[in-house]
Amino acid sequence: HLIKLFSTDPDVIAGTKPLVNEHYDELVFQEPSDLLCRLLNCAKSIAPPSNKTTEKEYAEKKSETLQRLKSARQRVRNEIQELSERLRITQENIKRVRQRID
Repeated sequence: HLIKLFSTDPDVIAGTKPLVNEHYDELVFQEPSDLLCRLLNCAKSIAPPSNKTTEKEYAEKKSETLQRLKSARQRVRNEIQELSERLRITQENIKRVRQRID
């Protein structure tokens, strides 16, 4: 099997189409019994999930991630603002103490 480390589809490269990663498991039976052959050949096959489901999950995950990033940015902004205010107050207090000393 050849391994592709990147997609050659121009739409995927341009970012207009999502990159889909699919995988499957394969079992190989060496000389299976007749009963096993009949059971495997008569079993109902399970259809793989559609790409729409994968795209929907990706969109939901992307939305959740963006929301968490926005929330984290807001927390950082708030903390910076609080620390800046504390720094300003501390600097004013230092000025007052220096003025009293002089």
